[in-house]
Amino acid sequence: MEVSADDRFDFGKMGYGCKHYRRRCKIRAPCCNEIYPCRHCHNEATSVMTRPFDRHELNRFDVKQVVCAVCDTEQPVARVCTNCGVNMGEYFCEICKFYDDDVNIMILSSCFFIH
Repeated sequence: MEVSADDRFDFGKMGYGCKHYRRRCKIRAPCCNEIYPCRHCHNEATSVMTRPFDRHELNRFDVKQVVCAVCDTEQPVARVCTNCGVNMGEYFCEICKFYDDDVNIMILSSCFFIH
């Protein structure tokens, strides 16, 4: 059975993410070059590091690379995966590098001032 581009675009909607956001990508943290589900997950993980000098927070505006959660392709920040064509977040802000499939939450916010 052939999958249409529209079906692929919405594949996995609300099925991926972490406790903070539902989305179909992860981020590569430029500060430590590690991959995390979101900036909050990064900050939680690095805040408990044993050595105080290793503790740090992610500046979301510095994120340049994301990893598709569906096909595991690393790529520059964009709404749609360059490899499999899945929409990585129903809500997407290129400025904030923010993705979320739960658009009901995003109706209350405007761009990077809240998320």
